[in-house]
Amino acid sequence: MFLPIRVNGLQGNMRADVHWRWTPTADELFLAEHRAQAAAATTQPAGKRLELRPGDWPGFRGPDRDGIARGVSIALDWSQSPPTVLWRQRVGPAWSSMAVVDGFVFTQEQRGEREAVVCRDALTGREVWVHDEPVRFDEATSGPGPRATPMFAGGRIYAQGALGTLVCLDAASGRLIWSRDIRADSGAALPIWGFSNSPLVVGDRVIAFAGGEGKKGLLAYSLEGGPPLWTADAGKVSYASPQQFDIGAERQVLIFTNEGLFAIDPASGSIRWQVPMQGAVGVPSVLQACRVGPDSLALGNGAAFGVERVQVSSDARSATRGWATPRMKPAFSDMVYHNGCIYGFDGTVFCCVDASTGERHWRDGRYGAGQVLLLADQGVMIVTSEDGQAILLRCNPQRSEELGRVPAVTGKTWNHAAVAQDRLYVRSDGEMACIQLKAIGGR
Repeated sequence: MFLPIRVNGLQGNMRADVHWRWTPTADELFLAEHRAQAAAATTQPAGKRLELRPGDWPGFRGPDRDGIARGVSIALDWSQSPPTVLWRQRVGPAWSSMAVVDGFVFTQEQRGEREAVVCRDALTGREVWVHDEPVRFDEATSGPGPRATPMFAGGRIYAQGALGTLVCLDAASGRLIWSRDIRADSGAALPIWGFSNSPLVVGDRVIAFAGGEGKKGLLAYSLEGGPPLWTADAGKVSYASPQQFDIGAERQVLIFTNEGLFAIDPASGSIRWQVPMQGAVGVPSVLQACRVGPDSLALGNGAAFGVERVQVSSDARSATRGWATPRMKPAFSDMVYHNGCIYGFDGTVFCCVDASTGERHWRDGRYGAGQVLLLADQGVMIVTSEDGQAILLRCNPQRSEELGRVPAVTGKTWNHAAVAQDRLYVRSDGEMACIQLKAIGGR
């Protein structure tokens, strides 16, 4: 029997994402457009060593993986000074976010039967180089494409593919420097959603989550490649990414998995402390730990417990649980912290929670399974909704205060946005756009 509809996985509310069968998929639209442009789309190396500049966004959720941009001030009256779209174009499907460094934007895409790391000119969207491999990952819930986000460090790009290939590329040219198969190095099974964890560079090593057996959950590699320098027993299942969490001079790497939150010494791989998972241990962790003080964090897992606060000891050797609340249940939308409050999603509705007590101040704003980033200097947030709008909100503990919105991209927008200087980069499963935020007293 012929059915006139097609299901493209799920929406953020776990309902079927239904389309007419005869409408092309995001994958098909991109491939058709890209083939038409193939004659002009030649690889053009940047020709210089790229360097991280003030205000750049080097990887997943920014410099500290906390979704916070500092040193950015924009006009807040979007009715009088609306943002403008500098460019918008089709991209291959993926749930990757973007790194924006030295005038270039890096992301990952599925291009037919090939998985690609792509560099574009950040001002024009012009394709600069592509590194691709004969890999295609697809699954019924979320569709095709890689899930992780490239990280820039020391003139190089580190990127994790959905089937387990970790690559190190020259950021200027896309030249392959080295490659490792984390699946082979760890003995891990392929997760149902693919390897989705963005690599993290700390000091002289790059750290990746694999979820392997035999104490091979987290792996550390030399920046020059080769076998793992160490492995750590840090859980088997996670969609979250390793993140740096320093307390004073104590440098630590956090990873939130199905077994709990682990703090690991990046030099040795030894576990400094851990907080076991509450609720169902089998529930995968998706969100990043949200720093809410010099030595405290908020953890979110809507399917297991909601949100809870974790306090780390002064010697950074142990941690204890504080409050917990079921009144904020984030699914896969990360949180930000500002002036004593945690802002994020309760399911698909935006909300504000007191970071000291766990009390919910308000719940308002139906943005679907969106994402949020914070412009810390002005105390405002940009929420990207599941349907591709960019919404400006004030950080207000008293009420939801929306300051304006603009359409950014079409398609399912689960991807985290990025901010570099005064430009906002938004992508969905099929489009990417660069939006000029009006600078105060400027353009």
